[in-house]
Amino acid sequence: GIPPLTNVSLWVSRGEIVGLFGLRGSGTYLVAEGLGGLQPDIRGELLLSGQRRKIFPTPLAARRANVGFVPADRKRDGLVLMLSVQANLTMLILRVLSRLGVVKTGREKAFAKDLAQRFDVRFSRLNQKIVNLSGGNQQKVLLASRMAVQPKLLVLQEPSRGVDVGAR
Repeated sequence: GIPPLTNVSLWVSRGEIVGLFGLRGSGTYLVAEGLGGLQPDIRGELLLSGQRRKIFPTPLAARRANVGFVPADRKRDGLVLMLSVQANLTMLILRVLSRLGVVKTGREKAFAKDLAQRFDVRFSRLNQKIVNLSGGNQQKVLLASRMAVQPKLLVLQEPSRGVDVGAR
């Protein structure tokens, strides 16, 4: 079940990195998932860029508040394994890459290629299915896709899980 957490407060300044850790069941997952909109039963407030908000009831609400969330289980919660590297890199920013609701494919491809280079993703071609990439490269795609939205707050839940030492 969900551990009882009360009076949890975090103060994070711009550019600051804060790590929460603890044994499984200690509540660290609950805090991270609450910030990512995956724990609708959590009550509380978040002050983000001067705006007071309720803890997000859904992942969409978190994204709309400009919170990026990298889940612990990339294969189940973060990536669409049967889609391409390009699709996984750009799926959260298709609105930015489109005009009048139509995605500009050349712009999407150029953006995905640039993002993949910046995050040193190793792949054969952009239309390669992401399921065929190594765990480390899958994680790089997941992180790159969340950074593409330029979040004000980025929550990483076990970012190095299932990633070899070289990719870390």
